[in-house]
Amino acid sequence: MTLRACAAACLLPIASLDAQAPPTQWSVSGRVLRAAAGEDPVPVPGVWVALNRVGDDSAGVLDSTRTGADGSYRFTFRRTGDPDAMYFADVVYGGVAYFTEPLVGVNVSGEAAELVVFDTVSTPGVLRLRGRHAVVGPRMETGDRAVVEVFELTNDTSLTLVPGSDTQPVWSVALPPDAVDPEVGDGDLPSTVVRFRNGRAELYAPFAPGLRQLSVRYTLAERAFPLVIAMDQPAELLEVLLAAGAAVSGAGLHKEQDVEIEGDPYARYLSTSASAGDRVEVTIHVAASPLIVPVAVGLTALLLAGALVYARRTTYSSPRQLIRADGDHGNR
Repeated sequence: MTLRACAAACLLPIASLDAQAPPTQWSVSGRVLRAAAGEDPVPVPGVWVALNRVGDDSAGVLDSTRTGADGSYRFTFRRTGDPDAMYFADVVYGGVAYFTEPLVGVNVSGEAAELVVFDTVSTPGVLRLRGRHAVVGPRMETGDRAVVEVFELTNDTSLTLVPGSDTQPVWSVALPPDAVDPEVGDGDLPSTVVRFRNGRAELYAPFAPGLRQLSVRYTLAERAFPLVIAMDQPAELLEVLLAAGAAVSGAGLHKEQDVEIEGDPYARYLSTSASAGDRVEVTIHVAASPLIVPVAVGLTALLLAGALVYARRTTYSSPRQLIRADGDHGNR
């Protein structure tokens, strides 16, 4: 080997390390756009955009800037501390905060850095119940049964719906009168924006155009059956999943093929014609043998495995889809 070749071979590992060294500076450049159904998005100049960091070691605003005449903004920053920390941009428009997805990549631009905002409205009745999914779990040692309901709510307008007041939610739904200890479960909306009172679950949170899931779980004693779920609003899709020993009727429900979760059978019922005023009645035909069931794990797995695709495929899933849609949604 020649001296030149030997030197090149010795320097190769160093060059490889340099090539793999993490960049010292990241950037994000995007625009703030105001959406209106059926129209091209309009740049929003002169609003403050903030760059945020959230990590196990610390969280807060790293920098802020006003948008230019074309709604543009740009940040350069260094990633420090917790390597798993998330970085994202946000803007407050009309009293509502809008966020980008976590920034991935050294230089983020284009659609991934866009902040799409909407005008606001406090008019009730804007949200529609695209889907309601109820899961009645197996009998526990106490005789109680756990119930999980997932409500798929959609805002098909080009406006962000905001609560009218501290007592005027953006949406609410009646729960069974015998529901014990209702609480918010896994979903798109946190527990801090939901109140349980007067037998209802009330949502107090800005709701931008698109679809979100609200999950509510509660417990029912044996004496609560037959269970009656009063439909106080129509649902485009109603789905009921029942552990063994139970049956359901009403609201146009029809039997589908059973599903199996962790070796246990669940009966599945669907309806696409559930109207306001319908009554769904769940009966227990036979006493199931006492089971020690990990309810939280079992029902969560069931919900994750449930067929919730219908509503997602027929609802706007992002503001950009709304921008490109026909303009009649704002008048619904």
